[in-house]
Amino acid sequence: MYKYISYISEQACILSEVEIRRLLFQCRTNNRNLGITGVLIHFNGIFTQFFEGPEESIDYVYEKIKQDKRHGNLKELLCGYDVNRYYKDWTMAYRPLQRQELTEILGFRKLDKRNLFANPSEVNHLGINILKNFVDGLHMK
Repeated sequence: MYKYISYISEQACILSEVEIRRLLFQCRTNNRNLGITGVLIHFNGIFTQFFEGPEESIDYVYEKIKQDKRHGNLKELLCGYDVNRYYKDWTMAYRPLQRQELTEILGFRKLDKRNLFANPSEVNHLGINILKNFVDGLHMK
């Protein structure tokens, strides 16, 4: 049984692409050692992430994320358990989401940052839809 968590947060400080790549290298190494897989998407100062693995590893990493000063206004979207992994081959897939891709995912709906953080327990939450649609699109390419 694997635990999973998904969250959304605002970038609390400016991170260059080099800093993000350095962070990803470190996270991928740590995730490999802890048995964690997942995906991270960055768009317009917003991070949304889904990661899964052994419960103790997930709890440990999520606590670190919650204490990380690079995240602001962090909101948990999902937390649960599953017998299968959704991202079994990715220690931390990452790609900055481009505006055109977001438009394709959302249609013509405007991305309103205030509403992203308004009600994270909403079943049809925008952050979850972005993750799901983005990853589904990856499998189709």
